Amino acid sequence: MLAKVYVQMACLTDEYFTEDEGINDPQYTDDERQSFWDLAYKNAKEVYESHKYSLVPLFADLWNQNSRNTDESIFELQYGNSGSVLQWCTNRTLSGPTSPNPPATANWYNYAPQTVGQINNWGRLVVSKATFAEHWIKYGTGEHLKQIVSNRTADIDPRINVTYLYLNDAYPEIGKSPSGGNSAIWPSTTFTMNHNGAWCFIKKYWYDDYTKSNTNCPNVIIYRYADLLLLLAEAANEHTGNNQGEATGYVNEVLERARRYRANGMTVSGTQPEDWPSTLSQDELRWAIMDERKYELLGEEQELFDARRRGTEYMRRLVELNDKWVRISRMGTGDKSIYSEGGWGRTPGAISTSNWVAGSELFYFNDVNGAEIKGTDEQNKFLRQLLFFPFPLTERNINTAIPLNDQNYGWGK
Repeated sequence: MLAKVYVQMACLTDEYFTEDEGINDPQYTDDERQSFWDLAYKNAKEVYESHKYSLVPLFADLWNQNSRNTDESIFELQYGNSGSVLQWCTNRTLSGPTSPNPPATANWYNYAPQTVGQINNWGRLVVSKATFAEHWIKYGTGEHLKQIVSNRTADIDPRINVTYLYLNDAYPEIGKSPSGGNSAIWPSTTFTMNHNGAWCFIKKYWYDDYTKSNTNCPNVIIYRYADLLLLLAEAANEHTGNNQGEATGYVNEVLERARRYRANGMTVSGTQPEDWPSTLSQDELRWAIMDERKYELLGEEQELFDARRRGTEYMRRLVELNDKWVRISRMGTGDKSIYSEGGWGRTPGAISTSNWVAGSELFYFNDVNGAEIKGTDEQNKFLRQLLFFPFPLTERNINTAIPLNDQNYGWGK
């Protein structure tokens, strides 16, 4: 835990601190930030060398009903076994009860597609198109998503089929989909531009036989050894002397486990994800590790921490990728250049927007009113504002440690 704290502190460059709104913000020098990287490396390396934790043999084994407090687990949210305690466990919010007449409430289906529970819900927690697409392109077979139908099981990163509910996945909880057969979720060419099919969904927390009264509700993994290995790799890359070869070695431990999957009752190792070469530069490794954290830790409550701690440079990259893939998904397949870039469009023809909420595209640099933000300086201000949420007025009113005139950058008084 201390290593993660030091990583956060090491990332706090001047752009995190306000010139006018902030009061008594800590301003770290470059030497101080470097010392935090060194401390992050020291603490993570101590855990690594203690051999107290290890990766479980298969990534998929982290996400079954019986996975509690494994050798990989550093910290888990523990659940009891009684029905009343199980009411609000994580997979409860995914799949809900399997009885014929589930209650008409959407709160149980936050991770699931819209009609999975035979009732209407909203599938609130979905996967960014950019995350899935970039994961597939990096560790799938072929250069673009167009090949996903024929190649979804042939030497791709096994984590893909464990992590995402996508394309022609049926909804296994009740064995049906909105169309009565296989579902049409992105990146299907026939996906619908509404809550049900416009994104992939998180599959890690899906359990076919879950009901509110059964007693095998898994814990929620908050921090695991793979997370620490990637943090150690990141810190080694930034550590005094920045040893890229050492950093790459820690990442490759995660990738070596990721290649394993179970076939015909045996554990086998595929070809993807391939080990990284030791020749990556510090910059290349820095951003590659951040991407790898998205693929390995998707849906494990790390996204908010990771997206905002690397400053406006990384935030711009995330927003641009998100924008790229939202736009690609709404383009027709007639534009062949889109395919050459790894794109995926809908069936040719006009794209209906009747089920699309205005402004929900999250297009690059639109303010809350939908107006485009122009100019590099104004865009950078917008990105900088995204690095922190504002202090709520109610919190400032009751928390005397926060002056009433204090506020994070860009959020006014």
